[in-house]
Amino acid sequence: MLALSRKKNEALVINNNVEITVLEIKGEQVKLGITAPREVPVYRKEVYIQIQDANKEAVMWTVWRLCGICLDRRGAEAIVWQIEDRYDRSVMSIFFS
Repeated sequence: MLALSRKKNEALVINNNVEITVLEIKGEQVKLGITAPREVPVYRKEVYIQIQDANKEAVMWTVWRLCGICLDRRGAEAIVWQIEDRYDRSVMSIFFS
């Protein structure tokens, strides 16, 4: 992690097309302004995590249903575990408990 100090109205640039400016500082709260191209999504971290969790759950339910249609439970479980390496195991625990 890169840690930087910035004062009010100072900025930093990421990847030549995203600029983050300190707009205001009040006690422990800092207001940031972000300038980025429309195609660059910008989320608060807590919202981003909710989106990722919802996407993981949707993908895993889809895989589970497709596997359930094609294979018996044991075969479906093996396939799901193979593709699951991109997702948290906690998501998978709901299927096989």
